[in-house]
Amino acid sequence: MSNELLKATQKYWSGRAQNYSAYTRHEMVGEQGRKWLCLLNHLIRTHFPHRTPESIEVLDVGTGAGFFATILAGYGYPITAIDCNEAMLEEASQNTRKYRKRVALWKMEAEDMFFPDESFDVVISRNVMWNMQNPEAAYIEWHRVLKKGGMLLNFDANWYRHIHYHMIHEHLPAYDIDTIDAIAGQLPASDKQRPDWDRRILEPYFRLTIDENIGLWVYDEEERKRYERVPLFMIQGIKE
Repeated sequence: MSNELLKATQKYWSGRAQNYSAYTRHEMVGEQGRKWLCLLNHLIRTHFPHRTPESIEVLDVGTGAGFFATILAGYGYPITAIDCNEAMLEEASQNTRKYRKRVALWKMEAEDMFFPDESFDVVISRNVMWNMQNPEAAYIEWHRVLKKGGMLLNFDANWYRHIHYHMIHEHLPAYDIDTIDAIAGQLPASDKQRPDWDRRILEPYFRLTIDENIGLWVYDEEERKRYERVPLFMIQGIKE
């Protein structure tokens, strides 16, 4: 990522950190939190039927304010969560403080992690890949840190391909919308048709299952209406 784009991206997410964290806490205690936990726990426990949550090491990539880290740690999973933004990690630290013994937070780039090979049973992310300068390298890196038989769970959408950000994020301040529009226009995943693009990258490395509208299961009614034209997809990949 160029220095200018990196600075702009960091400034944007730092500026959004507190409001983003407030919405994350709203998700955690509401219908969304229950639905997400039900889905994630079902996927993980189905793949590892003879193991307890406490024995399954999860890497949460781009944790943001710690949504996945918090709900999964609350169920007993040991979580390693990374993000490249200091302000977001501070919010994640506050939101996961109840589960401090089960959550490790690191400032780290998703495309270049310092974890040893085959460190984790599950790698999970939400709305992260579109935000990366080198998403293909990130996928390869996530494959590297997964154990054999481990599972990738990536949730994302075509946020910038079919619909302008203004139309689906009218609740954000205008300066935020303009800023993220400018940033997204410089990122490689913004103009890709996903998840087809992801499938082509991942097929050599994973056995894939893709749900092209997983939002039907985890969104509340308001979110379903707001994101109807940009459905949330799920990529589940098993490292063989």
